[in-house]
Amino acid sequence: MSNPTVLIGNKLLNYCLSPLELCQYILAKEGRKIYDAENYPQNRNVVNVNRWQDSYMLMRVGSTAQESSIKRSFRRHVKKLEEQDFIRSYDDNVWLVHD
Repeated sequence: MSNPTVLIGNKLLNYCLSPLELCQYILAKEGRKIYDAENYPQNRNVVNVNRWQDSYMLMRVGSTAQESSIKRSFRRHVKKLEEQDFIRSYDDNVWLVHD
């Protein structure tokens, strides 16, 4: 099986990124700061979790797994990353706890 790639902006990403690495990349390239809300850290970029999931799904395009299995896998990754204090989320937006 060849390594599928994901186009984000004008950069192709290789299939082998972990969910955390993909989140870091998307936050760096497409993240935005939310200054007018008390539930978001003002010094962190946030990105919509659906944008992250879409990129994750695109990376897995060449996989033989069913789409529903890939979505469940993504949700497990997000939950685990939150439990391990790598990310936080609120209102479908995610950010890194530490840069």
